[in-house]
Amino acid sequence: MLEEDRYCIDIITQIDAVKAALNRVEDEILRDHVSHCVEQAIASGDKADQRQKIAELIEVLAVPSVNAVPGIKLRVLDLAQ
Repeated sequence: MLEEDRYCIDIITQIDAVKAALNRVEDEILRDHVSHCVEQAIASGDKADQRQKIAELIEVLAVPSVNAVPGIKLRVLDLAQ
């Protein structure tokens, strides 16, 4: 698009659409992970596996401070869907 000298706002709009699509894919994969891998770890009774799964979720879901990353857009993942 840049090489075609497209209007800047059109390019930004396309980038935002790609980001939104990737966020939807990420959300679906996370839901699947929670409903399978995390649920299995809980059901297994394996404390080490449970701790690992929870630690992974915390790392993935940790949101950096808004002040630490200027311009960051926060979003909420609804796992109830």
